[in-house]
Amino acid sequence: MKNFNQSLADDGNPYWYWGSLVFSCFYFLPLVFNWAHFDALAVVLTVFIYALFLGLYSWGVYSKGNKAFLPVLGIVLVSLFGSVVTPGTQSFFGFAAYLCGFNFSKQHAWQGMIGIALSVFAAANLFIIHDSSFLLSSFIVSIGLFFFGMTERQSRIHKLKEAQSESQIEQLAAIAERERIARDLHDLLGHSLSSIALKAELAGKFCQASKLDLAQAEINAVAELSRQVLSEVRQAVSGLKLKGLNEEIHKLCQQLESKGFAVELRLQDALCNAKLESSLILMLREAVTNILRHSRGNKVTITVETVHDEVKVAITDNGFVEELIPGNGLKGIEERCQQFLGHVEIDTTNGMALMITLNQGVCSD
Repeated sequence: MKNFNQSLADDGNPYWYWGSLVFSCFYFLPLVFNWAHFDALAVVLTVFIYALFLGLYSWGVYSKGNKAFLPVLGIVLVSLFGSVVTPGTQSFFGFAAYLCGFNFSKQHAWQGMIGIALSVFAAANLFIIHDSSFLLSSFIVSIGLFFFGMTERQSRIHKLKEAQSESQIEQLAAIAERERIARDLHDLLGHSLSSIALKAELAGKFCQASKLDLAQAEINAVAELSRQVLSEVRQAVSGLKLKGLNEEIHKLCQQLESKGFAVELRLQDALCNAKLESSLILMLREAVTNILRHSRGNKVTITVETVHDEVKVAITDNGFVEELIPGNGLKGIEERCQQFLGHVEIDTTNGMALMITLNQGVCSD
């Protein structure tokens, strides 16, 4: 991950930058076990070196990426030249190695580790006079902590990628939900508003013909439809529905018949969950709305059947279609079908035939 830019302290776990300092207490072991060989100046210098290390280490755990170079370099130099005073500085090399493995990219981290190893070798040869225990312990601790640092870096990168993936999933889910609501509103409003417009026009014609009773009936129907529209819009936004599939189909048939269409219904109970049923209802509404708007025929056939795991729906009319230009309604039907691994077929050879196939095996509430 090229844009990884965290410090050890960003994890929020104080162990990595304070608890680990417990291991730095090994620095004082030479002073404790060889107290007689340390004069007052050496004791003061030993404490001063440790305080300097603490400052550099604190700087390092709050540094991000390549900005940790200076504190790492400072710890290495303190470890190197501090070995003149006490061999306990061998414990500091490991902290530099850990910061190196965590903060730097793999190539730079290995370069830094080589530099630390050379510094350990130089300290052992220049100031500790070929102390094999100094070399061995420093190398083991430094290499081990170097790999721990690289492991922690990879762990943080993995967490960041997971967080980014979750964020992307949430964004995609929000987009999908907005698209669902947009399709639902289009399907619901398109169908209902078309009915309202037709009834309002009919009421106007009745008024012109002085058939006020009939006009009043149509106006009442407009008011009732308006209330239904409001209810259906609320249902679309919340993803809920009040009517079942069979009831909705019979209602659509009544609307077609009220507009002069002869309706043939071939209905087989389709057992499907709420999500598939809601989508199917909206697709049927859109299909019927298109017939009411554009059909030049007088007969409609609606077929709903279940074949194995598939729900098959066919809506046909005997009108004449000169040219089919898919609009938002048909596109919305296609998108809904894709959610259930289904497909849509349109045939305009003899009128308009819309055939929908939905897969129940992949739908879920």
